[in-house]
This record gives sequence, structure tokens and C-alpha cells, in this order.
Amino acid sequence: NVELFPTFKIKFDQSVVLRKELWSLAHLVKAAEIDPAPQKIETLQRSLREFMKETVRFLFYKDTETVERFVEEILVTKQNKDLVPILHRFGAYLETLFAQVNLRAVLEKHPFEAEKK
Repeated sequence: NVELFPTFKIKFDQSVVLRKELWSLAHLVKAAEIDPAPQKIETLQRSLREFMKETVRFLFYKDTETVERFVEEILVTKQNKDLVPILHRFGAYLETLFAQVNLRAVLEKHPFEAEKK
């Protein structure tokens, strides 16, 4: 299978990383939404910046644009009263995106297992 489709392994590896990072981001977003304390917001913002450097490229183009808009909004919004609704919408979007990534053919035989904390 890998010899026949050399990009399969690359797509698989990228999809595994993407799925893991989306799961992690969704949890950081939820935590910041519930308790928008400065340290939680900073942790989320740092994680979003890291995600945007590399992993965002593993998304489909239409999803990349939407994620970029959410991240930009989260990074520039300073007031919690304005930020919490954005986090809520982004969290819902990430859950949907996570489900879509899980449907990728390359992940068909590799169900997601959340890391135990």
C-alpha cells in the first residue's frame, strides 16, 4: 500500500498530528472559555501560534481560512466579555473539524485515543 501510494504515509502522519493537535486545542479553548484567567488565555494563545506555524497546513484550504480568522480574532481580543463568545464558537468549530479529520481515509483503521492526563 505504501509503495503503491507514497503520499499515503505522509498524509497519514500529517493527519495523526493534526487530529492530536485539534483535540488538544479544543480542550485549551474549552478551559479558557470556562475560566478566562490570564494564564489560560496565554497558554491558549501560545498553542494557537504554534499550530499556525506548522500544523495548520495539514488542513484543507477552506478550513485553513476559517481557523486563521478565529485565531486572529482570539489573539487581538482583549476583553473577556468579548473573548468568551468567540472561544465558544471556535470550540464548536474545532469539534466539528476534529470529527471531519477523523473521517479521512488514511485514518480509517486508526481510531483516535485521547491521551490520559
